[in-house]
Amino acid sequence: NSFNIYKEQFKVHFHKSINQETEVPVDLKIQIIRIVQEIIINTHKHAEASDIFINLRISKKHLAVSVRDNGKGFDINKGKKGIGLKNIELRMLYLKGKYKIKSGNKGTTTIIALNLTNFISNE
Repeated sequence: NSFNIYKEQFKVHFHKSINQETEVPVDLKIQIIRIVQEIIINTHKHAEASDIFINLRISKKHLAVSVRDNGKGFDINKGKKGIGLKNIELRMLYLKGKYKIKSGNKGTTTIIALNLTNFISNE
């Protein structure tokens, strides 16, 4: 498990709701994993969080992931974006998805959403 190295710093809580009939292409799965890894790395480096909550939802037409932590948060509008945030932004542009980051003194929440009809062919 690639998240084991973070166990000493914070606890990861994972919840999923997946439509078993929906087949998500492997290349899309890889992109989503990379985005979530980037968020966890940012949390590890900057947030001083004790908990991360990951929620994955896959329906017939949509995929959504929210990642929330209880860390110190940051001002999204101050300073320039680091490599991690730029990577998330570029991946979401590539996937033609939407993302939003909300942050305050009680933590940060990142939500990503994709329309799966862009990736699943109707054969």
